[in-house]
Amino acid sequence: MKRTKFAAAFGALAFVWMLHPNPAVAAIEPIIFENLDNLPADHIRIVLDGQEIPMETKPQIIDGRTYVPLRAVSEGMGLMVEWNEASRTITATNEESTILLTLDSKEAMVNAQAVALDAPLCILDGRVLAPLRFLQENLGYRVVWNGEARLILMSRQDIGEWRYSYFEMTEPYREVEALYINGEKTARIRFNGKYHDAEVAWRLEGYEGTYPFREYERKYIGDVKTPETRYTGTNRTQMVSIQGILIANKTYSLPEAYAPGEHPAAREAFNIMQADAQAAGLSIYVASGYRDYRLQTLIYNRNSALYGQSRTDTFSARPGHSEHQTGMAFDLNTISGSFGKSKEGEWVRDNGHRYGFIIRYPEGKEQLTGYQYEPWHIRYLGIEMATKVYESGLCLEEYFGIPSAYAS
Repeated sequence: MKRTKFAAAFGALAFVWMLHPNPAVAAIEPIIFENLDNLPADHIRIVLDGQEIPMETKPQIIDGRTYVPLRAVSEGMGLMVEWNEASRTITATNEESTILLTLDSKEAMVNAQAVALDAPLCILDGRVLAPLRFLQENLGYRVVWNGEARLILMSRQDIGEWRYSYFEMTEPYREVEALYINGEKTARIRFNGKYHDAEVAWRLEGYEGTYPFREYERKYIGDVKTPETRYTGTNRTQMVSIQGILIANKTYSLPEAYAPGEHPAAREAFNIMQADAQAAGLSIYVASGYRDYRLQTLIYNRNSALYGQSRTDTFSARPGHSEHQTGMAFDLNTISGSFGKSKEGEWVRDNGHRYGFIIRYPEGKEQLTGYQYEPWHIRYLGIEMATKVYESGLCLEEYFGIPSAYAS
């Protein structure tokens, strides 16, 4: 007889899989796997009782199962492995068990008892492979799968491991690890001896919703948002732009004297979009475009007289708060919710960002934008920003983290 190697498999990798404990070791304290390399790796690694198993052949996934070399794993488990060329069988033995495996068979013999395999033995690159699940179940091993690090942790005791959890939000920003037992996070934490390289930054958060509309910033530590804010020293007495985008909503207004007219880039982008829609057999056109402060005053006052101020505020902007005053907003075709269900409306929704436009008041975002769903109202942001907002699935208020509510 001669020894050979085979690898083992254990089902899908997208979950932490734990075997029932062996009654003989159930009362034993967990073994703590220290100093694990939890950084993502390009191959699967196996750590047995805290020690990584060296393997000439790296584990591989075949038909949804992970296969590992038998000799390396079996020696770590205390098994002796022998290969019988004539019968094409492998015998693995230790003081407690005798396991007989046959190539191409989904049945094995364990201490002379037949046991089903979830996958048969096979040969890959001249090596015999076998299902790891079978060995674990019959030798009483626990297994934890750390998918991020591509680590398989094995022991006949409960498996304890420390994983990075967070860093403290006060100097010196100590890193904290949490203890996991058999893949489940516990309440136990510890300082890992490292200090996080945390950059402190203050970022514009928005304006207070009441007069004098003070501008404030929020403190971020290492890109982690903190509860701490501070007043910037300025109030909302001028137009507000965030990442180059002029904001006009219920919180941020435009001066009465601001009258830029229709934005040339917005009109050019719309003309290109209109031509492409026409080539697709669709007709889109501008029903309402630029409005100055005076015209918006007339429209808002007329609507308020007809419907009352409370209802009007759900679909018509107060003077100075209208996006149409920016010169970069258009109402298309029919100013009706039915536009969103038309072929033109669906095309604009799915393709507008390619030309620099977003649906400014999307469905389901009414509490955030302050306005009813308006599939016909588009806003020009430029292709890059419009694409980012579109792909985020957020409305503009969510994307920039700003409010939209009248002060009174």
